Amino acid sequence: MSKIEIKPNTYLYPMPVVIIGSKIQEKANFMTIAWCGICENNPPMISISAAKSHYTNEGIKKNKTFSVNS
Repeated sequence: MSKIEIKPNTYLYPMPVVIIGSKIQEKANFMTIAWCGICENNPPMISISAAKSHYTNEGIKKNKTFSVNS
């Protein structure tokens, strides 16, 4: 198999592990997640994927905000 060259772009590969933060009942809550990626350049947007059972999702859904730290 020959080498495939990828031009510079806004790729997140390999998948980084990031810390997602949300606020639940006025308290900070954090979880690690490995499914994070860039989905748009302009405006800057990222996507995350977390199972419905994660407690942090409650804060994300209620406040419609979250923080990401890599």
